[in-house]
Amino acid sequence: MGEITIRLAKPDDVEAVAAMVDAMDSYYRDPERPAAEALAAAKGWFRDGQSDTRFVLALAGDRPVGFAAFAVLHPGNDLQGLVYLKDVFVAAEARGRKVGERLMRYLAAFCRREGIGRIDWEVENPDSQRFYERLGAVTKPQKLHMRLDGQALADLAEDEAHEEK
Repeated sequence: MGEITIRLAKPDDVEAVAAMVDAMDSYYRDPERPAAEALAAAKGWFRDGQSDTRFVLALAGDRPVGFAAFAVLHPGNDLQGLVYLKDVFVAAEARGRKVGERLMRYLAAFCRREGIGRIDWEVENPDSQRFYERLGAVTKPQKLHMRLDGQALADLAEDEAHEEK
């Protein structure tokens, strides 16, 4: 594996982003989703600004080996905005090469350049938590993760649809 470069994804990187989403799904999901679905979704994310999600790619030559998905939200800390980090993933062949750390450093530099005051995210396991703590992150125990999905999401949307009539 050659030198690894880190950069923001551009619209012509749609296949690289889809490949990383597929790799992440292969690692976390059972059963896997068909690759064509990730490519179709990624094309939608990049088409006509339909998504606020941005991607940072880690590339070994022209081959994607890692990525981070994030959004910039406002108002954030002291009206500076914040980066909400959704996913960081490094392909198996690139692990141990500090790709995850380099993705996080890139995001930190992005924040500094753009005047953004913080990065927020969640972790799912102790190994991930230790990785981020080594980078200087702190756990915020006063925060709770909340989710609306499935039937609860449908029910809440239905309630709003009735209110609009």
